[in-house]
Amino acid sequence: MSVINLRDVPVRDVTEGDIVFSRQMFGAAAGTARIGASRYVVAPLARQMPVHVHGDEEEIFFVLDGSGLSWERDGACAVGPGDTIVHLPRRAPHTFLAGPDGLELLAFASGSETSITYLPRAGVMWCGPRWVPVDAPHPFKAEGAAGALE
Repeated sequence: MSVINLRDVPVRDVTEGDIVFSRQMFGAAAGTARIGASRYVVAPLARQMPVHVHGDEEEIFFVLDGSGLSWERDGACAVGPGDTIVHLPRRAPHTFLAGPDGLELLAFASGSETSITYLPRAGVMWCGPRWVPVDAPHPFKAEGAAGALE
């Protein structure tokens, strides 16, 4: 058994174009084998991640604080505290957009056998610790170059 305290988990800050968030990876800190658990704090009016779709990983998000939009290829819906959002593998590309007060999310993921994640706007794909095409910029930089979402 592993017990961690959220105050002891390092915070990683990411800023690339309109993608601005901090992340704590609780699952990794606790030594999980497959299940991921992370806390995201998305800056006001920023985006949580590149628009992406997983090959074989399911994601479940709980909105802890703030408000914003759960964005998918064909639209978006408002989200706020207490909402739960599920993104299934091989379905619509997705991300979150924070409202004026920011957005705090608790995310769980099923893990992945392939680690394949496609970023359709950026034209790149994560494959484990690498991305393709291999000469492409880091996926966050490639997504930043694709511009802000409308």
